[in-house]
Amino acid sequence: MCSLDPSRLFLLKAASLDDKIHQDCIHISPLEGFEHAETGKIKMNEELKILTLPNGVKIKFEEIIALAGDYYGLPNQPIIDPAFKDIDQEDSGRHQRFRDAYNTLARTPKTDELQNELDKLLATLQKEIETGVTVDASTWDEITGGVWVAGVPLKLGRMMQLAETNYDHFLPNAKNAYLTGHQLAIDKAREAGNYSEDDKDEQKRLLHEAFSLEAFSCHFLTDSFASGHIR
Repeated sequence: MCSLDPSRLFLLKAASLDDKIHQDCIHISPLEGFEHAETGKIKMNEELKILTLPNGVKIKFEEIIALAGDYYGLPNQPIIDPAFKDIDQEDSGRHQRFRDAYNTLARTPKTDELQNELDKLLATLQKEIETGVTVDASTWDEITGGVWVAGVPLKLGRMMQLAETNYDHFLPNAKNAYLTGHQLAIDKAREAGNYSEDDKDEQKRLLHEAFSLEAFSCHFLTDSFASGHIR
């Protein structure tokens, strides 16, 4: 395990990513999936380069950033209730709504269906990274259950359903969605720090969960620096 206390390690990495996003994410339009992924690449300890989610899925930090919110989440349950305009306003449900959105990726049982969907999404993401060419929305949507014929959606997949209620991706909601998940990630890292070196497996499990929560929340942080997402 790391020589640093897990909560300190987490905060140092989170600060590093925050600095990188400030440098990389001033953007004139909404970020594409591969841009979310490229922004999320920070130097990680060897044991954190591949995160293990609570459901056993193995995935990179930057891949979670790219998939969160756009492909995984609950279409009928935005994290930030539009009725609340500020993080300081009373909205006790936002933390549970963030967990619910995160759980669609991290706690959905690791079936062949989920792994196949993830493999297709990550392969399409890699194609965008390698070519720099945006993949058509219909391709992404079909991977998440959509049915398209001649460019017309006969059935919306999860990707398009999420796009219809995408309040969380626009300021000020994007900032508040990030802060909500960031707090949950800090809490999980502190929980990891409560375990001694004698229980390295549990400490590692919790630290991986903390970083995956942070990655999920960072999708909304990166959106905050895309001018196409600023209202």
